[in-house]
Amino acid sequence: MEMKRKFLKVAAVACLFLCSCANSQERKAQALIEEYMQNNLNDPASFELVEYGNLANRTPMERAFVLITNECIKKHKSDSIDVYLQRFKDNYTKQGKDPYEVIGKEMSCKYRANNAYGAKILNEQTFVFDPQLNEIVNVE
Repeated sequence: MEMKRKFLKVAAVACLFLCSCANSQERKAQALIEEYMQNNLNDPASFELVEYGNLANRTPMERAFVLITNECIKKHKSDSIDVYLQRFKDNYTKQGKDPYEVIGKEMSCKYRANNAYGAKILNEQTFVFDPQLNEIVNVE
């Protein structure tokens, strides 16, 4: 029984440590987004956060999937998505690159803010960060 308690304590501490690391990365991304909003909105004081998405890794394969899927849907060729993804992966690998390497992180943000005319509008943007979460490299 004593061994079980020790194991549970160690597991709980490990879980808290892992969760706090993930939370600190999410907080860092959210702080960058809030700074961006202060510097780029027409009326920064009108900013109302609706929700943040999850912080996710960005890889070449993930980006290829989004782009290929969008193109295949436009051309109504959903059966060719797998073929194009495999070609992309093979070409990337031939170049000596890892198609699953983390090239950045991303987080979506849904918010309300006043536009240039003073009307409050609902927006959703995806913020792309460098892998170390030092800066926003793109806003989509």
